[in-house]
Formats: sequence, structure tokens, C-alpha cells
Amino acid sequence: MVLETRATPISIFIEDRLKELNENYMDVALNAGFSNAGAVYKMMRGEAKVPIDCVPALADALCCDAVLLLDLALRQFVPPKLLEDLRKLNPDASHAPNVQARIRSLHHASTKPTHRPHPTE
Repeated sequence: MVLETRATPISIFIEDRLKELNENYMDVALNAGFSNAGAVYKMMRGEAKVPIDCVPALADALCCDAVLLLDLALRQFVPPKLLEDLRKLNPDASHAPNVQARIRSLHHASTKPTHRPHPTE
């Protein structure tokens, strides 16, 4: 009996990353700390959903942006319209941590009072 695979955005992403890294699912499972390599295989085939709490470790093992992987993982559980509405509540959350830090830095710099020389200076 052959199981039919269900391609999902996250399963396609995982499979593509494995090809780009020239890795197999067993290596990624080991690097991500999974006790069962079959779990990653099932995620890659679209037979299992990626648990949200596994995203950081899986992102490290796949050498990819955790924010992107989280977005793909959330799409498995949350209807697209709701996910879009949630992003509107906190638009900065869709940025990677380093981008968020730059945004905060720019915001802080733009709200700082600047020294204006007195006309007599």
C-alpha cells in the first residue's frame, strides 16, 4: 500500500531545504533533537504537521529563518484570513529578530530630541 503525499507549503519548504543543504531527513531529525527521524520524514511528506514548539530547533537544523518557518507552521493550524488579521495586530512580528532590532533602533533614534544650536552659537 502506497500512501499518497499531501504537498503543503511547509512540506515543500522542508524538502527543498534538504535538497539545498544536501542533507537527508535523518540528519535533520538528529540535529533538531527528534528522537524519531520518521517524524521529520512525515512532515516532509505532508503526512504530519510541524508542531509549533519544534519550529526553533527545526529552523536551526534546516539553517533557515525561524520566523519564516513559524509562518509556514502556523498556516497548518490557522485559517489564512485569521493569520492575516493577527499580523495586522503586530506587523513587526513578521520580521526576523535582527530586522526587529533595526526597526526599534530607528524608531528610538527618530523619537530622540536632537540638539539644535542656539542662534547665538
